[in-house]
Amino acid sequence: MSNKYGNDLIIFDGDIAISPRGDLSTSNDYEKNNITPFPGYYNMIFSIFNRLSTVKGEMPIHPEYGSKIPLLVSTPNNPDAVELIREAFFELLEDDSRIEKINSIDIQQVDNKVSVNANVFLTGRSESATFVFPNFYIE
Repeated sequence: MSNKYGNDLIIFDGDIAISPRGDLSTSNDYEKNNITPFPGYYNMIFSIFNRLSTVKGEMPIHPEYGSKIPLLVSTPNNPDAVELIREAFFELLEDDSRIEKINSIDIQQVDNKVSVNANVFLTGRSESATFVFPNFYIE
């Protein structure tokens, strides 16, 4: 069973989640057992996070997949780094065809941690959704 925002396997701490019956757990299965704002919510988070964690150009077959975020985590901890993170998030979200409009990208910086809240309109939805990406470390 799938939904229009995608479906994915859930991996916890590097392990694939397997039910007591031996079934693989998908994000759709996870959503059935947890309260979610809409079907596909966790897939949006997982797939955006995967793209965030991949250096743009790292995948030769898909050179446009990824982001600049992994390259920024070791930049000097200053307001310029925060602005570069904001730009990288905007570019990444803008490239996702499931996102119709980016309403806001809010960044909180505390010491060497940066957390990002992105509020977006997804295609086919009448209300916005907020996704939280906590604790990117910059030195």
